[in-house]
Amino acid sequence: MKPPQCLQWERDVAESIERLAGLMRDSVLSKPSSHFQSIDSIVRIAGDHFQGHSGDLEASLFRAFKDFDHYRGLGRVPLLNSDDASLPVSIRTVKRRLDASGFLEHEETYTHSSALRAAIDKWADLDDAYAVGTVEEAAESFHDNLETFMTNRFGGLRMWESAEVPERIPHGRVMNDAKTEGPTSSNIGTGLFRVTVKCKAPGYRILVSPAYFIDWVYFGAPSTPVTNGMLPGRYIFGTDSVDGSVISDGVIFRIPNDFTPNLERF
Repeated sequence: MKPPQCLQWERDVAESIERLAGLMRDSVLSKPSSHFQSIDSIVRIAGDHFQGHSGDLEASLFRAFKDFDHYRGLGRVPLLNSDDASLPVSIRTVKRRLDASGFLEHEETYTHSSALRAAIDKWADLDDAYAVGTVEEAAESFHDNLETFMTNRFGGLRMWESAEVPERIPHGRVMNDAKTEGPTSSNIGTGLFRVTVKCKAPGYRILVSPAYFIDWVYFGAPSTPVTNGMLPGRYIFGTDSVDGSVISDGVIFRIPNDFTPNLERF
């Protein structure tokens, strides 16, 4: 049984994460000039919660805040439907998918309101897994799934520190195929779990995104399987399609303990 002081500390952390997620939701809903705190300071608070294990989280949050600034002016947000949530999608993910269909040629046009509006209108027609929601709906999804992601990271790091699980990558160890970019960019060799992704066919390049704001980064290749180290969190996996867009598996996996995700869509 945990001592009372330990239980109180865990409750305090949970409340702190809840407040932080709420602050981030309020920030994506409001103009930068009206933010009570700057985006830099908000992201810094997030980093302080997971010292040494937050580089990926901070980069993702900066991208989300930047893109929501554009979405807010349009009143709509592109979404990806997963197995249990509709997740807001980054502008560069929209660009990648629409470029594959020959919709627009230059990235900078996607931040012009008329072009971005047209791209979002087109988004929902491209795949059954795609949708468009209001800024308020997307902000609530962002809040709920970010809070769950951060809670999972906190609990996962506690597990890494205290438990000897086979998938734990100890201090001083680095995966042979660990990259300098992507989900393992923060504090290689500490806080990481060994994750082995399997899919139906060989030769795929596996991508991954945090399951609160879809923004794909490289996980590893070629399938199958592909193994790399990952920090705790909730993630969704995908792969490059033949036209250059990303095929999402559509299932959210939690690290720990989903150490061997089996992808069924490809």
